[in-house]
Amino acid sequence: MQDSRNEAELAVVGAVLRDPDAFSLLDGKLLSPRYFTNPALQTIWGAILHLQPQSGVSGLPLVADHLGDKLNDVGGRAPAAV
Repeated sequence: MQDSRNEAELAVVGAVLRDPDAFSLLDGKLLSPRYFTNPALQTIWGAILHLQPQSGVSGLPLVADHLGDKLNDVGGRAPAAV
């Protein structure tokens, strides 16, 4: 069950990073970082939530720039690119 949940979390974050319009389709504002079981995905989703109201965009380059040094804490660009 945990593997399925992790796959679902990766799918949600990956969809929004690849296509920022997916955030509004998911109504992503309702999804809190604490709902993610993976700490790296919690951090990435927190960055997405932070960027969304400012720019309306949350693609991988913006999220990576926003995370800065924290990008290494989540495993670098590869995990962020889910």
